[in-house]
Amino acid sequence: MGFTLAQHRVVNVSSPEPKMPSIPLAARSGPKKSLWRRLLWLTIFWSASVLTLGMVAMLFRLLMTAAGMRAH
Repeated sequence: MGFTLAQHRVVNVSSPEPKMPSIPLAARSGPKKSLWRRLLWLTIFWSASVLTLGMVAMLFRLLMTAAGMRAH
């Protein structure tokens, strides 16, 4: 049995769907934080991520050394 378009319902994809109202992700309820405070938080998060990555790398190195893998 072959496929024919007449046997199937075709969906019109060009018709616009009703738009949903947009919802803000975060409501601002006060003055904008100062630039130095935002940069401080950025630095804290960046430092924490670098420190965490270093700790994971050291853990992998410890596990690989324990398994007998060594750099020559």
